Amino acid sequence: MKAKASAQEGVVPIAIVGMSCRLPGDVSSLDAFWKLMCRRRTGWSSIPKDRFNRDAYYDPNTKNGGINSEGGYFLKQDLALFDAPFFHITKEEAHAMDPQQRILLECAYEALENSGTPMELLNGRRIGVFVGAGPSDYRLANLRDLDTTPTFDTTGNQEAFLAGRISHFFNFKGPSLTVDTACSSSLSALHLAVQSIRCGESEQAIVGACRINLSPDHWISMSNLRLFSDVGKTYAFDHRAKSGYARGEGAGCLVLKPLHLALEQNDRIRAIVVNTGVNHNGTTVGIVAPSAEQQELLIREACLAAQIDVRKIGFVEAHGTGTRVGDPVEALAIHKAIASCHPPNEPLCIGSVKTNVPTLQTTWPKAKKYISVNNLGFSGVNAHCILERAPTTAEFSLEQAHDLMQRLFVLSASNQTSLELSMRQLGIFLEQHAELFQATLARNLTYTLCQRRSHLPWRAAFVSRSCTGLIQSLNKPMVSLKYAPHKPRKIAFVFTGQGAQWYAMGRGLLQSHATFASTIQRADNHLLSLGSEFSLLKELLRDKETSRIERPYISQPACTAIQLALTDLLRSWGIEPSSVIGHSSGEIAAAYATKALTLESAIELAFYRGRCILQLKRDHPDHRGSMMAVGVGVPALRDLLVKAHLENVLAVACENSPSSTTLSGDHHALSQLAIFLKEKNIFHRMLQVEAAYHSPAMCLVSESYESAIQHINTLPESPKVQFYSSLHGCRVETTRLNSR
Repeated sequence: MKAKASAQEGVVPIAIVGMSCRLPGDVSSLDAFWKLMCRRRTGWSSIPKDRFNRDAYYDPNTKNGGINSEGGYFLKQDLALFDAPFFHITKEEAHAMDPQQRILLECAYEALENSGTPMELLNGRRIGVFVGAGPSDYRLANLRDLDTTPTFDTTGNQEAFLAGRISHFFNFKGPSLTVDTACSSSLSALHLAVQSIRCGESEQAIVGACRINLSPDHWISMSNLRLFSDVGKTYAFDHRAKSGYARGEGAGCLVLKPLHLALEQNDRIRAIVVNTGVNHNGTTVGIVAPSAEQQELLIREACLAAQIDVRKIGFVEAHGTGTRVGDPVEALAIHKAIASCHPPNEPLCIGSVKTNVPTLQTTWPKAKKYISVNNLGFSGVNAHCILERAPTTAEFSLEQAHDLMQRLFVLSASNQTSLELSMRQLGIFLEQHAELFQATLARNLTYTLCQRRSHLPWRAAFVSRSCTGLIQSLNKPMVSLKYAPHKPRKIAFVFTGQGAQWYAMGRGLLQSHATFASTIQRADNHLLSLGSEFSLLKELLRDKETSRIERPYISQPACTAIQLALTDLLRSWGIEPSSVIGHSSGEIAAAYATKALTLESAIELAFYRGRCILQLKRDHPDHRGSMMAVGVGVPALRDLLVKAHLENVLAVACENSPSSTTLSGDHHALSQLAIFLKEKNIFHRMLQVEAAYHSPAMCLVSESYESAIQHINTLPESPKVQFYSSLHGCRVETTRLNSR
């Protein structure tokens, strides 16, 4: 799907791809906020005792220099709780930090997590941070006694650090600004973020806002201006609205990026910012008096610049001051700019989340494409934003969901306690949404946890095909939690030789992973160009009865191709080896993994190796070779061969371990040895091969094989991947792996 700008040139649509919040009413998540709205609850309470002693300052008469409000909207969380080590902040520095800084850091991280963006992908990028905020109450407390002013007071409380702290922690290198336009600060910050992305200054942006009311000082000064309602409640567009509004607390963050990038990167798009705008009231009867004319002009200009048909705006989230002056002025501006253009039978809905008015519970007219958000700062700054509904995405087909397949679920955290908490939270979530698990939740959940999360040091992983099974695994008291070092562990790729093949190998990956299938297709194409009389792809899709996978001329290139495709698939996931080793013909795929061989060269080596066995059978029809794995070491096996009188007939092909050896030679002799070993109760197993590989019998076709591959040369060795030879038992330079 291509992003279509519904605006003039330069008005690029911006996607909201991540959100987080902390709000009154014990709201700490988007889901909790939605439930609060739907249940028509509010977060109102009297002023908490941990803020200040409300009784000492309360006075309904604003002329007496007290606080005339009975309460407001406050966060219920313990503001002292903060995971300072997670954000690389010392105890002393955290103690001096304004809780607004702490909460914004948490919200920024949660918003990025909500967007499915691992932190490491944004490290060092031009990501802008724009925060709307007011003065710090916490700083007032820090400065009451100058003899105890914290060392980190400035960095912990100056408003500039609300944005700067986020940029510093995440290593964002775009603009970092804190904006204060009073009540319109957050939407003004959003406007600056949108402008920054559109002009190319920022690749993406974090927009945040936070307000915590800790000190009575600002309450008193604002009460003196008669800004607060006596009951401390906001009644926006309500007959109960009297002289003022109620103070509130909260925090929130948004993650923004250009719409076309969000679509390309498979982001979950919450809404589209079509356009934003800001202006000032200019001269009015008083500096805090609103202007209907300027509000109307702002809305009209924002819509005009984006070529928005205002008749398609279905709802306006208004500022809703809840005052006898502010609400009528704002309603008049919205009416003139938008509602007056609507047909009589399509009224415009307005509301304000401040009081959860019933309008928010009504159905949004389906024909309406946009909503608007209006914000008014009592310093005179107006802000407006037009949002478009998120584009619909392709529905996932349940027929392709593989509901019964095993899935991997990974969790991680910065410490063991947090990891255990994450496990409990996931278990609770699954219990509450069990009916969705088998449909889309399982697939979405494993994708999000594996691909769209930062992988932190403490980790746990679970494999399950059902919701019930996963819940049981999460609740097990003996779950193994692992600590991963900060430096990535070195990974070795080990490749198998011939003998492990079976008729359906790789089939699941062929059907579910395009990268794997593409490599197999390339291998098949090259085999056919070499004169192969079989199609690799068709052979891998045969059923058990018709499969010819045991034939050496097929199994050799098939085993190699499967391992080349696995290497490419792992690489597509960002999994790279630091070293490789191959057993027997597995060294072909190992060399490919070091990038010492091209795919074509690797396929040719395997193809001609299989063809040599055909030549061996054709030129020496009496030769019948085979191989056997024996569960003893080389010294003990040599003694057994002597006792069985087979020491001159069979050869040690592979010394697998001190207690495992592979023999190669005449099939009849190996059958005799099998009887001998069975009598002595010694493990042994015939391998699925038709030739005595790694034995003197190979000398019969060695010259022919060498001639067929002499044109193949290795490429310069990758300095990042070390090749270990199972023949020499040590690391070798891949340049030494040529045919001569």
